[in-house]
Amino acid sequence: MTDNEDNDGSPSVKLLLHCEGGTVPHMTRVLWDDFIKCHPNPPLILGVELADAFATPMYKDDSAFQGVVSKKVKRKRSTMERCNESVSKLVKKKLIGYSFQGKDIRKHLGIPDLSRDGGKYKPPGVMIVPSYDLFPDTSQTRSTLISTSKNISILTSNGHVKVFPDSYFSDVIVKSFTSDLGDENCHFVTLHDEFKESLNVNETFNTDKKLKASIARTINWNTLQTNLNEFDHIKSWASVVGGSDLTTRTKCLRDVISACNNVEGVTYVGLHRIAGNISLYKSILGNCQKILPQHLKSCILETKSVEEILVAFELGVNVIGSSLPQLLAKEGKALIFSLSNNSKKPVQSHSFIDLKNPICARDKSPISGSCQCMTCRRHSRSYIHHLVQCKELLGKMLIFLHNFHQLLNLFSSINSESA
Repeated sequence: MTDNEDNDGSPSVKLLLHCEGGTVPHMTRVLWDDFIKCHPNPPLILGVELADAFATPMYKDDSAFQGVVSKKVKRKRSTMERCNESVSKLVKKKLIGYSFQGKDIRKHLGIPDLSRDGGKYKPPGVMIVPSYDLFPDTSQTRSTLISTSKNISILTSNGHVKVFPDSYFSDVIVKSFTSDLGDENCHFVTLHDEFKESLNVNETFNTDKKLKASIARTINWNTLQTNLNEFDHIKSWASVVGGSDLTTRTKCLRDVISACNNVEGVTYVGLHRIAGNISLYKSILGNCQKILPQHLKSCILETKSVEEILVAFELGVNVIGSSLPQLLAKEGKALIFSLSNNSKKPVQSHSFIDLKNPICARDKSPISGSCQCMTCRRHSRSYIHHLVQCKELLGKMLIFLHNFHQLLNLFSSINSESA
């Protein structure tokens, strides 16, 4: 086993791709087949948010509500029952709310079954995350996450839905990892109270008390959920909160390390909010990494620039989350890396090509001559420029595939050069 591999031979530094909306962006079965051929052992984990994939409606038999239903409504329902038996089944159900329920995550994400290939290809891992909390601030009218002493309430398309620490593991995590994804491919981040993470750096005195309370809840929830995990194939990642204060965050990390034994690693929650201050970002992440024991891995849920990814790699983070491929694709920008053979500095340079630029209109060359992704093998810059200008979905899809391929090549290079 080399330094860049885990016990199962998989890469040790992996990309955590945010699956917005509970699906892998733009990936069809044809694209999956091409992806697997290009990356037989991808340094990839697919990150799925609770609100994106697991909100499930709850119904109750309508017979309990017959006493408060008017005669007019009863006659209408009786007529519907006589006309259509299938309608009568729906009439007897009453929507009473929503809850988070697990589902077969491999089938939900459309990950192909690779067991028939005899181990030649390895599927990507999956990580279930309570919340990415990607909104820039709390000025929005509805908060994405509301915490209490016993649970948190997460904003979904159907309003806020409560989730409790014990039911989060038993109802969502256990039920989601039923398919064979591999012994090292099932991950989840513990439920956490990230109240402080959504606030600015300059805090008032009153929020310090709430910060201490959120840290205490997070540690208690970490302990509860990691103790519930008796499954060898499900890997727990304990949450570390603490906002932009170095002392508070390192204290939370130490408490998590001492309280949680059965964990794969720790997840630094909310660091993407201070990434704009790169010196503070490096200071907090660097000090936390020094405290972290060697047997534990580390994870960052979100990075929004190449610089943040490289800083995380330099400081020894094992799982680096990013939605950069799809963010750039929405802007019509393609990412190109110039990779080096230096393990400490794997990227010589990187650049962006704005495919909305009119100069691309007559450019018959691919986005990158050295790239082997489906986009660069089959399509030119001029064609993609045309798609982007016409606001065709295919344009975003092709740019995403290229950016995704480039980022995976970067992580593969990091793993191979660090060996």
